[in-house]
Amino acid sequence: MSIPWDGVQSDYIRIGCKGLDFAFGFNGLPTGKLVQITGEAGTGKSQICMQLCFCIQLDFECGGLEAEALYIDAENSFRPDRIREIAFNYFHSIEPNLLKFKIEEILDRIHVRRINTNVDDLCDVILNGELETFFEFHSNVRLLILDSIAYHFRYDYQYDNNRRIQQLVQISFKLRQIAHERNIAVLITNQVKFSSCPALGDIWNSIFSTSLLLNRDVINSDNNIVNENVSKKIKSEKCLQESTSLSKRLCSILKSSTINCSYKCYYCITKNGVEDS
Repeated sequence: MSIPWDGVQSDYIRIGCKGLDFAFGFNGLPTGKLVQITGEAGTGKSQICMQLCFCIQLDFECGGLEAEALYIDAENSFRPDRIREIAFNYFHSIEPNLLKFKIEEILDRIHVRRINTNVDDLCDVILNGELETFFEFHSNVRLLILDSIAYHFRYDYQYDNNRRIQQLVQISFKLRQIAHERNIAVLITNQVKFSSCPALGDIWNSIFSTSLLLNRDVINSDNNIVNENVSKKIKSEKCLQESTSLSKRLCSILKSSTINCSYKCYYCITKNGVEDS
């Protein structure tokens, strides 16, 4: 099944981290396409997703689309308090008198659908009409996040690979179709089985226009890459520590239709969100 991209004019959602914006597609996360970020726990996948849900609501001149987001939360990773923190640090010096109202308004424009059971629940949302109904009543949604798909498929279908592949193909084509037909950005997060191998296989990865790999390797004071497993002082992303040499993460490109795959960038996770390091 082939879905042509001709005639689709992409808009871009800028996350505010120049390195990641370039990796996504020169100017940010593009609409009309299906994009994947993959990486082990602690690399900032959910942080990036939540920050994009905030950034899409900003004015066009600030890198947003003045639009809303749908967050399909398959691993209970969405954190409203983190959105509040990002919004507070962005708006507190700009609109201090409207800060509380502004933050709650931001949260109201992020629609969260939790997947708390299994793959069948995820399929009901994506394949069986729930998304179409949702978009009928929420035409200003320009970003769809699926965070993450890997958990349910890896554990529900450990011994039924044929069914796993069949449903993956159905879901991926459906999401790609939605991205194209509605000209929205669709971002999927995935886990990794090994250091450089996405967990869901080649069939799934072939669907994406862009696939980024996030790595927990860090940079020491001499700018040498140090594997995080050898350092017991590394804190997880949940600590949301201030930017230090130990909080840096590495983004590389597995696949891209626009960016050279040799491109790499470093980023860090701070109280302000995901930033260049």
